[in-house]
Amino acid sequence: MIYIERKQPKPKTLKTKKDLYSEEFISALEKDFHNKCYICEGRIPAINVEHFKPTKFYPELEFVWENLYLSCERCNKIKGTKSILDCTDKSVEIESRIKYECSSFRAHDVKIELANGFDDDLTKGTINILEIVYNGNTPIRERGTNLLRKALIDEMIIFQELFENYEDAKFNEDERKFYENRISNKLSQASPFAAFKRQIIKDTPE
Repeated sequence: MIYIERKQPKPKTLKTKKDLYSEEFISALEKDFHNKCYICEGRIPAINVEHFKPTKFYPELEFVWENLYLSCERCNKIKGTKSILDCTDKSVEIESRIKYECSSFRAHDVKIELANGFDDDLTKGTINILEIVYNGNTPIRERGTNLLRKALIDEMIIFQELFENYEDAKFNEDERKFYENRISNKLSQASPFAAFKRQIIKDTPE
């Protein structure tokens, strides 16, 4: 999970369940969340409209634009009615609270850990959800991680290759600039699994 800056204005019609599946609403939500799940950061094959604060406890927020998030079906079910960090609230500093590590082997678990200085229940709860999302906690959910883990590893391999090409082009300024821009794009809010790639930059500032 990374900080997502929401920029789209509230859709003009947002009063009924039908409005939640209108072209205007879905288009605005996809733009705000860059057409990826806000929890796993994967591209979404089937869109789910997720109520960040569940309507079970906050029925008055059912049609409030700021409470509606874009998620994949799997993450929506795993989160359920649990409370997690709000990735759209800049003051939360979500990217300072969680550390990510991904091996190049799908058989290895993805590591999600508390960053130094954070030990609060909400951050721990978020990490618990992310661990289930990437690693599973039941045989069925473990099988469900296969496609997500493959997409994550494929993206990380591309990211590593960009760095290698950047280093290989150290005597060609134009090529280095090209790869520098490609790397920058891979770190943007719109890029899948940006949290993992940003973690590499944090861990290796050089």
